[in-house]
Amino acid sequence: MPKGGRRSRAGRRRRPTDLKVIQGTFRKDRHANELPRTDSDGPRFPKAPSILRLSPRQRKLWRLVGKHCDAWTALSDWPTVWGLVCLLEQLIHNHEAQLETEESGHPLAFKHTVIEKPVMGPTGPERQELTFVEAKSNPLISDERKICDKLRPYIAMLGLSPVDRARMPKMTSKPAAADPLAALIARGKR
Repeated sequence: MPKGGRRSRAGRRRRPTDLKVIQGTFRKDRHANELPRTDSDGPRFPKAPSILRLSPRQRKLWRLVGKHCDAWTALSDWPTVWGLVCLLEQLIHNHEAQLETEESGHPLAFKHTVIEKPVMGPTGPERQELTFVEAKSNPLISDERKICDKLRPYIAMLGLSPVDRARMPKMTSKPAAADPLAALIARGKR
């Protein structure tokens, strides 16, 4: 005859706490000790480390990025934020350079080459200036495209595009309290 007490592997397996939260059956009074202990109660946008010497513009960009993606970032994401801020500042500098003159923002850059060619004139040898104009792509425009291509992965990592934002988990939402009336109705429908 077996002795009393709990038998090993007897009864149902314990349902994971995450599943209880998803299904809405989580009860704080019963399952609070099952939640993992964390240092923070949700996402925290990283502050710029003191080892980075940020310009005032970079600090503004850091805060701007923080306003838009603080709901799903952690303190360990500072290198990603830093990379995004640096690329955004490069893009702003490029845009400012394009706005300096009317020609600097044009998609084509023109290279003017002046050649002096000796020509025989009626009074003797004379010098004639020939101007060659060569149209090339503007390096500011091509650099802007390269910077935008480098920005895409950072935008995806921080969830700043609509598609990537839809993939990000909502870390700010707390487990919803289970509605006892809704649970009773749901059990009645089974």
